[in-house]
Amino acid sequence: MAEADSAGVDSGRAPLDTAAPGLLPDVGPLVPESLARPRVERPTLQRWPIVWNDEREALTQAYLAHHHGGPLTGDPSADSHMVPRMVVIHWTAGPNLRSARATFLAPTQKNSRRRSRWNLVNLSAHFLVDRDGARVQLMEPTRVGRHTIGLNHLAIGIENVGDRDRWPLTRSQVESNAALLRWLVQEHPSITHLIGHYEYRRFEGTPLFRDQTRFRTGRNDPGKPFMEALRYELRDLGLLGPPEGAR
Repeated sequence: MAEADSAGVDSGRAPLDTAAPGLLPDVGPLVPESLARPRVERPTLQRWPIVWNDEREALTQAYLAHHHGGPLTGDPSADSHMVPRMVVIHWTAGPNLRSARATFLAPTQKNSRRRSRWNLVNLSAHFLVDRDGARVQLMEPTRVGRHTIGLNHLAIGIENVGDRDRWPLTRSQVESNAALLRWLVQEHPSITHLIGHYEYRRFEGTPLFRDQTRFRTGRNDPGKPFMEALRYELRDLGLLGPPEGAR
């Protein structure tokens, strides 16, 4: 699930398991890097936009100013826009697309324990992927969403419906995420990194991580088996993970 400060938010088909047959399909050898990749067609995406109005824009800028010490750019009209460098994979800890979108829909958080203006902007993600692989776009990939502390200013967030035990993530979600990522990397060549939410703190102390507060959350989504399967699918893209030897 995306970054949050309220308690309890982080708590079909066969669940993912590193021992489960078929998790890592038997495929042929990689295409040599010297051969140009064919153009990736835009994957099927339903558009269920969240509310982005003047209030959400102002609250996003207040959040960025508090966490980063200032706006992303010197242009006030572009403070909530970014050049994506990373994609962060999450799980929703919920049962379906509609409940996930409902969580992100409004500009403000409903259950925030910190009522300061900088913390009022709601959680958000750019894309949702259902357990059957259906994909939904919630916001533009170049707009800052609140989903990963310290990396929001450069990261696209993809939420996957489910969790570890009650609604386990599926093979269909691995394949759907992979197709979406191939398209995103093609459309945004600035993307160099792919991580799971549980890996975000390993960027602390690097130039990519920007957060001057002490607020951190413990995360375990979307789980190591899911990320291993997804990275296997995308191994030819050469996307980087978290720094080696970090926390």
